[in-house]
Amino acid sequence: MRALHRIAVPFVAAAALLAGCGDSSPSADATGTPATTAAPAASASAKPAAGSAEFEAAIADLATKPYAFLTKAKSGPQVKGSVDPTAGNMAQVADVPAIKLKASVTVVGTDYYVKLDGVQIPGATNKWIHFDPSKLQSLNKLLINTAQDPTGLTLIAKAIVTAKKDGTKITGTFDATKVGDGVGGIGADSVAALAEKAKAIPFTATLDAEGKLTALSFTVPEHGDDKADTMTTTYSAVGTAVKIAKPTPVVEANEQIYAGLNG
Repeated sequence: MRALHRIAVPFVAAAALLAGCGDSSPSADATGTPATTAAPAASASAKPAAGSAEFEAAIADLATKPYAFLTKAKSGPQVKGSVDPTAGNMAQVADVPAIKLKASVTVVGTDYYVKLDGVQIPGATNKWIHFDPSKLQSLNKLLINTAQDPTGLTLIAKAIVTAKKDGTKITGTFDATKVGDGVGGIGADSVAALAEKAKAIPFTATLDAEGKLTALSFTVPEHGDDKADTMTTTYSAVGTAVKIAKPTPVVEANEQIYAGLNG
């Protein structure tokens, strides 16, 4: 498990590599399916945790409506965005003050764009880069799970171990070994370092009076050199239409840019 500030590392590497990109012919315009790291399959014999039904229902409801989200941790980048799950459109901005970098991602249908403010990219400085998501090792490097579920809610819902509802709060644990790399703040290296603790990550979900999800927080226990950190995502403007347009100006990603994004 990695705290959110650890996820800034891919941006540091990308910035360094992209800054050194030389001029080369851009790749052809291409679209594809996001190359996300698949989460391990859940055991067929696993029984749903008591109280998880309300949590799963809230997530299922959110997956059918547009909404806005804001993710924060005690330290590290802040991620703010909006998504229309049914259309597959989303836009978010990750602000990484530690390295003076702002990473923006926009998805409109099958078109994916990224913009890195704070780094000089030959031919793409202050421009949006249109890229093929299938050429990335994982969209998690850009702090998203999928365009339909950028914060990885559906993965957490499938990994619930314990859950108890008390009023508008649902508290419990989830098994981080079952979510792959699709949830911001979680990575295979830290899951390994946490050992058995990775199988019982404490979380708190907050619902409104109608049972709609308004916030989700989980705490990554101390491991190695990393102190315990709590990551909180709030969900708002549920059901309010979002307009996400293709950005401009745009350049096509070339092989050197893909190398930087995968660095």
